[in-house]
Amino acid sequence: MVLARFLVPLLVASLLTRALALTPVDDHGKESSHAVFVDAMGSLRTESAAVGKVFSKLLLRHEVPSIDFTQLAEENLSIIPQSIREQLGVVGNITENITNISILNVSAAKNASIADVMRIKLDGDGDSLTLLSSAVFTLTLCAGALIVFKVLSIGFPEIYSQRRLERETEDLGASDSDGSQGAGGTPTLMHQFSQVARLDEDSVMKVAGLDAWMHLTFQKMCWKLIASLGLVAILVCPLHWAGSSSSDVLTRLSLAVTEERYHVLWTHVFMVWYVVLVTNRHLVEAQAAFLPQRYHWMQLMRRPQATTIIVEGIPEIYRSDVSLKAYFASLFSEAEVLQCYIVRRTKLLLSKLDRLEQAEQELENASMRNDTERMHRARERVQHARAEVSLEQVRVGRAAEAFDPDVCTDVGFVTFQSRRTARLASREQLATDPTTFAMQAAAAPESIIYESLMVSRGEAREKGGWLCVACLFLAFAPLVVIISSALNLNSLQQIIPAVGDLRQQFPILNRLAEGVLATFALNLLMGLLPYTFLIISRTFFRPVSHGHAQLHVQNFYFSFMAVFVLLVTSLSKGLVSTLIFVAQQPTAIAPLLAETLPLSSHFYMNYLVLGSFSCVSELLRPGVFAKYLRYRAQLEREPARALAEQQSVYLGQRVGKSALMLVITLVFCSLNPIIIVPAAAYFLTEHLAHGYLCYFAEPKQSDLGGAFWVQSLKQIHLGLLIYVLLMVGVCAPRGIEFVISLVPNLAFIYWSWRRLDRDFLWQDCPLDTLLQTDQWKSIVEEPGQGVYKQPECCELDTVMTESSPEISAQH
Repeated sequence: MVLARFLVPLLVASLLTRALALTPVDDHGKESSHAVFVDAMGSLRTESAAVGKVFSKLLLRHEVPSIDFTQLAEENLSIIPQSIREQLGVVGNITENITNISILNVSAAKNASIADVMRIKLDGDGDSLTLLSSAVFTLTLCAGALIVFKVLSIGFPEIYSQRRLERETEDLGASDSDGSQGAGGTPTLMHQFSQVARLDEDSVMKVAGLDAWMHLTFQKMCWKLIASLGLVAILVCPLHWAGSSSSDVLTRLSLAVTEERYHVLWTHVFMVWYVVLVTNRHLVEAQAAFLPQRYHWMQLMRRPQATTIIVEGIPEIYRSDVSLKAYFASLFSEAEVLQCYIVRRTKLLLSKLDRLEQAEQELENASMRNDTERMHRARERVQHARAEVSLEQVRVGRAAEAFDPDVCTDVGFVTFQSRRTARLASREQLATDPTTFAMQAAAAPESIIYESLMVSRGEAREKGGWLCVACLFLAFAPLVVIISSALNLNSLQQIIPAVGDLRQQFPILNRLAEGVLATFALNLLMGLLPYTFLIISRTFFRPVSHGHAQLHVQNFYFSFMAVFVLLVTSLSKGLVSTLIFVAQQPTAIAPLLAETLPLSSHFYMNYLVLGSFSCVSELLRPGVFAKYLRYRAQLEREPARALAEQQSVYLGQRVGKSALMLVITLVFCSLNPIIIVPAAAYFLTEHLAHGYLCYFAEPKQSDLGGAFWVQSLKQIHLGLLIYVLLMVGVCAPRGIEFVISLVPNLAFIYWSWRRLDRDFLWQDCPLDTLLQTDQWKSIVEEPGQGVYKQPECCELDTVMTESSPEISAQH
């Protein structure tokens, strides 16, 4: 029943959307609301049985008992309060209510596919003018955003340029004597972005880390690859132009779906080989250049991170600091093991620390208001909260020493004397079960997510995470349809009568408002995706650090965007139906891609053009700025900035989006070679915007040393696979010889993808380099900041040794 109640909203939304697509519409755009809902509820029973069988086979592995989904749907709908029903004009049945406010408006949903929901348009005459208009519109928006950014950076330098530009100019070896500074020493936009263009590896790694530098390097690699793809445009565009009679420029430059000229098709076969080979060459060269940077990053890694490993799956008999240290000392030597720490479950301690923080905040507010009575009460609360925290810290410490399973987790950190010992330990297998004593190099102490490590890892929990991701994929299109229908002007007019008056007084605003509302739901849900994926990652997949959580976000976000942006036109039958069809007939993938993707190449050119504005808009940092203003009203500048910057950077989203844009460019580079022009503009804009943010504005993020880069290269191989399959589908109807010529590309792409892991060993530094690093680092290195211990337990030893008899008596 719990699973049924969870799936009911998704199932109802899907059925209502299908019912809307089949409902006739009159001249005024209104439908028989009650009939639509009755038809949807009538088909609910039929489809619920199929859905139940699928979930029983895939998840539960047994049959699901019969459930009355209609009754459950009515129960879910009946939770709307009576007061809200009356405000909406509800008198009778709740089903008539929902339709009366036009939530089931079919004027936009009739015969709608997922591509229609995502606002993807097919190619047609007039697309050249549309692209030109998009370019002008984007340039205007970018200019306005840059003006706003400049004003905000002057007024709030702590958010938009927290590192002083004059100091960074000295680090880069630049000089301000050329007059590039504005009035009062404020740098101009041109000067700021010229600094970004001159950034080097050492400067970026010092303030932002290797992951940020490799993200900028990825954009540079995209420029080189796009320049190489210029040969495709030079050779193919004249052939397309000569064989087309369309009056639209973009259409004449695109490959016609009815192309029958053999010399043109063979040219495309050779161009596919060229694109695959030249892309592979750029990826191999970039990965080869990455290895020295990765090794250099590992050499610069400071203690304790450089000599610490994280151990998961610790048996119960070793779940204490002392016993874990004794165990590893018996394996290596007592002198080699410096410290061991078992992660504690401190949920109660954290809640008491929150109460202490609230009490201290009340005391501070009372002191500012000079309220003697409130200050006295606040001091008593602070003293009581501190006593509770001290008692709980002592209890946690003693429970950890006693192997209390309610406190001790199966995760711990082991810090060694040398890098060599840490390297050796991380590669060893200490038990027959691979999940017992599973060891790997530790992330930076400040980036560890201890709340995530407190949760026991289990296969069922990870399955729950994948189920949430699957539900998000399935529910996305219905949610967009429902929210877009609810935000229709006709619907809003029935809820808010004043909207009708405004429409009559200002009829010119009708079209503008409809356009904004039509895309508002899509943009809203797309903007929430990274945050949603981050929550799923931290809840179900137990990431070790913030960087690992962002790595999950990158994978989820790229996959989602690849399905709902790149491949969405091929999902005309729906996501589930298409997956089932492809599973039954794998050879139908190529014809399925070739059926619709070549007809939407102009849309993706506009997508790249408008994507440049999204990069510029990131400079405004609206979320961080809003949080800063809220905290600044109560705190000083630096504490307010620190709170506003927490979890403010979604590097996984940025890297995933960059990979997607390059994949789009590769997929359509033969069908419409002119796409390389907006692609080059996009990566230039992204490089300048992200370079400025990571170097001048944003705090340093959790650094995994290039893991995002490696994942991006694998995603590019997926893009090449889609590109080859698409071209196979385009050329296959013209002759089997084209298929035979193109299919070997698939094997080459697979070989290249495997080569990334086989020939480029990037995760570990060579042993000789590691030994040399150990020798000179032990002499000149100073210990880094941070310790592998939960912040709430950092003063635990002091509390336990200095605990007074009064605290002991209270126990």
